[in-house]
Amino acid sequence: MKIELDLTFNIKVGNDIRKAVADGWPIQSAIASDLRSGFWHCGHELFKTTPDTYRVPFIEGDAYDDSFLSPVPLRAPNSEVPIPDVALDKIKTLNELHHKVSAIHASAFFHLFPEERQLDLARRLVSLLLPKKGSIIFGEHVSLPEKGFRAQMTEMKAHDWRMFCHDPESWENMWVNEVFAGSGIEIKVDARLIPVQRRDLEALSQQYSQCTEELRFWIMRWSITIL
Repeated sequence: MKIELDLTFNIKVGNDIRKAVADGWPIQSAIASDLRSGFWHCGHELFKTTPDTYRVPFIEGDAYDDSFLSPVPLRAPNSEVPIPDVALDKIKTLNELHHKVSAIHASAFFHLFPEERQLDLARRLVSLLLPKKGSIIFGEHVSLPEKGFRAQMTEMKAHDWRMFCHDPESWENMWVNEVFAGSGIEIKVDARLIPVQRRDLEALSQQYSQCTEELRFWIMRWSITIL
């Protein structure tokens, strides 16, 4: 079947890809992937569906495993590039989708990794993009007004672990000057910092008054589009 493909990473219970389908993206051109399938199965239970009644293929695998998703050289956009003919229900690894995906959604994903691994992940994901104007990768994740480390808070202790966060400027720089550098591909990067109210962090601030600044929370909503 020749289709414009949408791939969603870090799928969890599948609410994002279900929203895309509900908004009109053809279900036969959607595919989901995550490290483990457990949350995806929970999604079927939550939304009262089964793999037979909600036929979005799910592929379990590690995005950092070359046998599952390897980085490959980018291809210059071509207005004449054909829509790929793909049998999604037969796919075993994402390497079978190199240069075939029109839209990639990756939310609450990049911030799980240190800076150098975020760059590696970006290079792997763009290897899947269809080399055509309008192909897009987008999502949102934890951010900071200035690139650096965020001390994650838990109810157990104030400084539990540190999370590396890009700011919008460093995020754009990564894509323009590293991921797509030397490819000859022109892209548009949109990255916006959004403050988020977190009631759980507000409760913690009453216990750890010295951590007021770190208890503030931002996400970055972003997209990278091939021009």
